[in-house]
Amino acid sequence: MRSDNLITSLDLGSESIKALVALDREKQSGFEILAKKQRPSKGIRKGAVEEPEALTERIEAVTQDLKQEIGQEADQVLINISGSHLRCEESKGTIAVSRADQKISQKDIDRVIDAAKTFSLPSNQEILDVFPKEYVVDGEEKVGEPLGMQGVRLEANVLATCTFSPYRENLTKAVLDSGLEIKDIEPSPLASARAILTDRQRERGSAVLDIGAWSTDLAVFDEKDLIHLAVFPIGSGHITNDLAIGLKTDIDLAEKIKREYGTCKGSRGRGKKITMDEDESVSFRENDIVKIVEPRVKEMLEQARNELESISKEDKLPGGVVLTGGGSVLPGLVDLAKEELSLPVSTAAPEHEDLTEAWSTAWGLTLKGTEINNGAPAFKSRLGSRLKKIFKVFVP
Repeated sequence: MRSDNLITSLDLGSESIKALVALDREKQSGFEILAKKQRPSKGIRKGAVEEPEALTERIEAVTQDLKQEIGQEADQVLINISGSHLRCEESKGTIAVSRADQKISQKDIDRVIDAAKTFSLPSNQEILDVFPKEYVVDGEEKVGEPLGMQGVRLEANVLATCTFSPYRENLTKAVLDSGLEIKDIEPSPLASARAILTDRQRERGSAVLDIGAWSTDLAVFDEKDLIHLAVFPIGSGHITNDLAIGLKTDIDLAEKIKREYGTCKGSRGRGKKITMDEDESVSFRENDIVKIVEPRVKEMLEQARNELESISKEDKLPGGVVLTGGGSVLPGLVDLAKEELSLPVSTAAPEHEDLTEAWSTAWGLTLKGTEINNGAPAFKSRLGSRLKKIFKVFVP
């Protein structure tokens, strides 16, 4: 089995590390998942790496699990980056076409993208990736691909994803110190979107809301392009905490109650009384659960709506909102989200029988690996290959 045909993806979350190894069949259709492993995470808080040494230990453990499964070590990995420190900025670049015959070359396109990247960033912030949204040739807007067109002036409107440099450095250090090489790094919302959105959904205008343990990722697309990205620090773990406080029980029992009886929409009547007999006994009714869970979920959905309003896309996404992530399976969430967002809402998991909604980010990274192997990265990213080369320099 050739190592360069293997794609290893690590979803580095605050609650868990999920790892996939897939075999890229090259010209054959599809690819095969060879191993799927998961371990509790450590060193990450709300998506941000705060203790790289602790995270390195967990990465080494999960990659050892993979080795035992497939019989060989991973060398290159695709990883995600998340946390509310992620943000996006719109920018514009303008250049004069360089060739005497005024035909736009790839060099001109690269130059105008570089020009669009020259905007002021706060201290300790850096550009992670750049996504062209629109090219303008001699004032003619909405040019999809300017290569080979004739013109004097070329402009590019781009969306830059930005990150807090110390957190990005901690993330890469944790992975590299485990002996792995980083093949690519991608914001979690984009990986999840690749896993569950169709081309048609991205073209019509859709948003992905990936609900994790301690944060929720949002990615918005229109006319196939990424137009917004945000991460806010609310996740399903906060619901567990609320239940522990509201029902006056320990956190493990609260998690079990959430998984078995959790709902954010239900009857407002008395409801059936339920008693959980563990080390301690706790009794509650369905409406008790709704009263605790619903406010937290509404808070999360309000954050999502505010982000859509900030880009004038509230009530204006024909493709609707697609929920994924481990927290998306909460009963009643789809109906409540429809009410709060005033948009079509559905849930989606990766199109693989062995993967649930919680594996969307890992699956999206795996798909990104096949795209890199085939020379066709998605979402018109402009910096991924450059970052890959940078990370190779620091391999131990």
